[in-house]
Amino acid sequence: MSDSDKKHSRNPRVLPHAELEPLTYRIAAECVCLNLRKASRLITQYYDQILEPAGIRCTQLTILAAISRIGNRSLTDLAQSLAMDRTTLTRNLKPLEKHGWVIRADSPNHRMRNYELSSSGEQVLKEAVPLWQEAQDSIEKMLGDSRRKRLFQHLLRVTAAGRRAIKKGELDPED
Repeated sequence: MSDSDKKHSRNPRVLPHAELEPLTYRIAAECVCLNLRKASRLITQYYDQILEPAGIRCTQLTILAAISRIGNRSLTDLAQSLAMDRTTLTRNLKPLEKHGWVIRADSPNHRMRNYELSSSGEQVLKEAVPLWQEAQDSIEKMLGDSRRKRLFQHLLRVTAAGRRAIKKGELDPED
């Protein structure tokens, strides 16, 4: 790394090249973030295949389901319920608006953007949920009841720890 690169690095400790390669293998094998994302991408691809006859993707279904569940609420509330940042959610809502599945609605105080399902959004949800149930049942069967319950316990714990870490800027050892 050049002196110029070191000046612009936010990390005060820069690894020597000899230490880098073994750690890249460790990242591939042990990184929680990487391995959760890999599992998520593969499971998402599976759900997308099953949902394809309804013309919807899993990411779109989860947003429609959240809007259906929480009702006419602010973009911030919706983003929090999905653990997404507002910018990403806004980007993901655009195709749903384009399809006519969601409608921007005025908030009671007219100061925030709210979203609600349109009738066509409700219809696509009615078509997609049985397909989602098929995918869900298949994954649950593959995992078995005991592993599924443990997985959800771990996921809830990791999600809660992640929320707290973002707020505090670090993970709590109790997590």
